[in-house]
This record gives sequence, C-alpha cells and structure tokens, in this order.
Amino acid sequence: MKITNVKIKNVGGVINSDISISKGVLPLCGKNGVGKTSIINAIRYCCTGAEPDSTLVTKGAGYADVQITFDDGDIFARRKYAKKGRSSVCYINNEQTTIREGNLFIAKKTGMSADMLDMLMFSEVLGSLKEKDFTNILLANLPEELNVQSVLDMIPEKTKRMEQIIRDSFPGKFIPDEMQRFYKDCYQKRRDLRKELGDMEAKLDVWKNTSFPSETKEVLEKEIANTLKKREVYQKAAQAYAVYLHIQEERKNTFAKYKKRMAEYKENYMGLPPYNPEMEASLEKELSRIEKDLSERIRDIAKLEGMNQQLKSAIETLDRPICPLHKSLVCKTDKSGVRYEAEKTLAGYEQLLQESKYKQDSLVKEKSEAEKRLQEVRASKSKAEYKLNLEKELIDLKNTFNSYEISKAEPVDPKVIHSLEENLKELYGKASAIESKKEMEKISAQAETVKLLLQDYEALCMLFDEKGPVRKGIVNSYLKAYTDICNEISSEAEFDTEFSFEETYFGIQVLTRRKERAEAEYLPFKDLSGGEKVTCLFVLMSMFAKLSGVNIMIFDELSQLDPEAFEKMICCIDNHKDDYDLIVVSATDHNEIKNTMNKHGLISAI
Repeated sequence: MKITNVKIKNVGGVINSDISISKGVLPLCGKNGVGKTSIINAIRYCCTGAEPDSTLVTKGAGYADVQITFDDGDIFARRKYAKKGRSSVCYINNEQTTIREGNLFIAKKTGMSADMLDMLMFSEVLGSLKEKDFTNILLANLPEELNVQSVLDMIPEKTKRMEQIIRDSFPGKFIPDEMQRFYKDCYQKRRDLRKELGDMEAKLDVWKNTSFPSETKEVLEKEIANTLKKREVYQKAAQAYAVYLHIQEERKNTFAKYKKRMAEYKENYMGLPPYNPEMEASLEKELSRIEKDLSERIRDIAKLEGMNQQLKSAIETLDRPICPLHKSLVCKTDKSGVRYEAEKTLAGYEQLLQESKYKQDSLVKEKSEAEKRLQEVRASKSKAEYKLNLEKELIDLKNTFNSYEISKAEPVDPKVIHSLEENLKELYGKASAIESKKEMEKISAQAETVKLLLQDYEALCMLFDEKGPVRKGIVNSYLKAYTDICNEISSEAEFDTEFSFEETYFGIQVLTRRKERAEAEYLPFKDLSGGEKVTCLFVLMSMFAKLSGVNIMIFDELSQLDPEAFEKMICCIDNHKDDYDLIVVSATDHNEIKNTMNKHGLISAI
C-alpha cells in the first residue's frame, strides 16, 4: 500500500502542491513557515480524518483538498469545508462518498481503524499518548499469540477441571484481550457457586438435628398399605351404619307425617260431599240474572225520581201569582184544575217509586243469598280439591314407607378409626422423613461437588486476577517480546539505546538507557531529552510497523537529534526505504541536516 503522490490544496500555508513520492520516502527540509507541518497535517488528515489544533483550511479559502494516490492506482481524497455546519466529504477514485465509506476504504487498505492509524503513523501523536492509550496500542499489536498450553504451563498446580475450563474459554489460541472477560466470568461463577453452596448448607442445617426412622422405605410402604386397607374396612362399616340410622330416621319421619295427614283427613274431609259443578253453574247464572234485574230497577227508580221532581217544580210554579211569561204581570187565571191533575199524576209516580224501591230491596236480598250459596259451593270445590290431594299424599307416604329397605348394621367405635388415622399419620411422617433423608444425602453429595468446583474457580480468580501469577506471566512474556524487538531495531540502526517495558498502575510504559551505561537505571519516556524521544519514537514506530504491517511513519522536527543520531536514523531509513509504504522526514534546513539528507539521496520536496 505504497503512497506515490500527494496533492494538497488550501491546507495551512500550502495553497497548491503536487508532490511525487519516490521509493516511499518524502523528505521535507526547509525553514520554519515554508509548509512542512502543513504537508504533514494534510497527509494526516487525508489518511485518518484527524485535524490539527490550528485551522486546517487556509484563511480565506472555501475548502481544503488533500488527495493521495496508491501504487495500485487507487485515488483517495478528503475535502474539508471552511463553513461551519457543512459536512466534509470523501472521494474514492474521483467519486464522492461519505466520511464513513471513506474511513472504511482506508481501513481496508491499512487493516486498521482511523484512530489506531493516527496513533501509529505520527510520531507527535504517539509521543503524546498516556500510558493507558499506549497500553491499548500494545495489546492491539501483539508480537505473537500465546497458545492455551503455554498459559497452562504457567499453572503448576491445577486440576483437570481447571484445565478444561481454560481450554473451553480459549479454544485454539489464547487471546489476551479476553483475559479480563474470562476473569469476570470466573468471578461471577465463583459468586454464584458461593451462593449455591450457602443455600445447600442452609438446607442441610435444617436436617442437622433430625432423627430419621430405622425402617426401610419398602417396610413403611407395606405397613401403610395394610393400614389403609384396615381403615377402608372400618370406614365402610361406619358408613353402612350411618346409612342404616338415616333410613330408620327417614322411615320414622314418614310414618309420623302419614299419621298426621290421616288424622286431618278423618277429621275434616272423610264425610265431605262431592263437589257439584252443575250447581255452581246454575248459581252463577242466577246471580247474573239478579244483577241484571237490579241494574234495570236502579235505572227505573232514577227516572221516576226525576219525573217526580219535575212535577213538584211545576206545582210550585202554579201556586205563584206571577205570570210565567213576565215577572211584572199578575196571573189571575184559575189553575186549580191543572194543579189537581198534576198532583194526581205525582201521587201515581210516588206509588210507582215506592213499589220500585221495594222490588229493589227484594233483589238486593236475593243477590246476597245467591252470592252466599255460590260461595258455599265454591268452598266445597276447594275442599274437594284439597281432599283429593290429601288422599294422593297419603298413598305416596304409604308407598314411601313401604319402600324403605332396612339392612341390619352394627355400630363402629370411632376410636378405632381415629387410632388408624393416627397410625397412618405417623407412618406418612416416617415416609416423608425417609424422603427427606434421601434428599439430604443428594444435596450433601451435590454440595461436595460444588465445593470442589468452587475451589477451582477460587484458584482461577486468584491466578487471573490483575496481580495474579498467570496475568503477570502473560504480561511479562509480551513485555519481553516487545523489549527484544525494540533492542533488535535499535542495534540494527546502531543507536546507543537499550529498551525495556514495565507495567505500572496506569498501564505499560517504555524505558530506555544508554548502552554504555549498563549499570544505570532505565528512564521513562517523559524524562528523555528531545533527541532521545525522537530516537525512542523511531524505534517504537518501527516496531509497530513490523507488528501491524502498516509501514507508514511520519516524523516532524528531526532537527532535535544531534548530528550523529540524525546520521544514523537517515542511514537506517535509507537502508530500509523499500520496506516502507511511506516515511516522511521533516527537519529544519541546517547545513549538517541538509548535507546528511543529500548524502543519502533524500532531496526535499519543498
């Protein structure tokens, strides 16, 4: 994945630049402000999307473009717009695409994410990492993969179960990234087993002082079966006697009811004449006729009373001297004849009225007598119906009484059944105790198995703890591998520097010392001089290039190196330039630096 060309537009101090890269090396040598850092920032932005602390787009420009060409002909570019809120875009082989697709393209080319690439490519980024981030890079670029057997060899005292647990968790190769996951799984399993064992021991404590029966389960089952049979016999006998008493009581009650109903029948209904429906119909007809006559007589009386009242009014009028035609006229006509006729007629009406009232009274009396006779006939009908029902009830009671079948049954002493019940209760209790004993033995055996399994997980938690021997052994194995690779690179480059890696509370840190000072203590990266840091970063980036396969390294300001160290580094780069996809060397154009770069054929691109 060699980069053969870089085109830059409007990035920092670079307005328009087209740089061809020969043999994977891009030398940048010039005075401050000529654009060395802008070119580095452009390459970094295009490869990773990371932007410098300062503004990427040249002041006054609408956007910045960076395009790189790979040796396989693929072209990739990023465009950053100066206007806030407008999203950046990518181009793959001159076709616009999204940032996500662009990052995936670069990841496919390099084999790693943009963030990881940013930390491995740029010396300035790698040198500013904290121990935790540096540790993550180391873990992501392991020198070799341990197999499970090599990890098992670090555990001298282990059970077969422990070995199987480890093999099941790490099939094939041992992956260090999974160590923490494995430790958490073991920790949770240990926690679960402790709880499970605690629950089992709590159950066993319940049976701690329990006395169990001496009989076997088979003997108890036989005794229970025999006792159940005896109880069934006595319960059936008791039930039969209860039925016998019930029938006796029912028979007694039926007979008493029969006697009561028979006495009622003899007293009130034995000589009762039969009901005569023709008589009832005749009386109803007679009563209807009387009511009709009475109604007509009442109308006649009302009519006669009205006529009498009219005649009385007429007679009163005749007795008045005033003319009926006008009140102011005095009538002198003789009215005695008319009055006589009127009084005679009135006397006749009164005679008729008296006769009508007499007949009315006779009809009322006749109606009362007819209603009384009809009521008596209807009462005889009700009694006749009741008598019929009573006779039927007497026959039913007699049949019921004669239908009872009495089977002689002997009483059963309830104490016998109670004794059998108590005996069964005791036998069932013993049977339950035997089952409890069986359950206790089962739980006890399970508890022993859980104890052994818990011991294994206790040991695994201790072994794979952060301060455990297995984790320390694995970490030390990798730290030694890192150390060997860095010292090999340093020796090949003829640097006077020895490397070592150690684990701290915050992660892993790199240490260096001069070879001629073998007795001196190693110094951490932060305590090194500027030139020593550049040398250390060159070795580290070379190591990561070897481990990750991403052979891109970008160094800014190699001017910090002393002339001898700079000569060695440039010589090393020149000797291995074919091994790199891209290596960018940036330095201020001091005479010694320029002469060294020219000596090795590294002509500055600016």
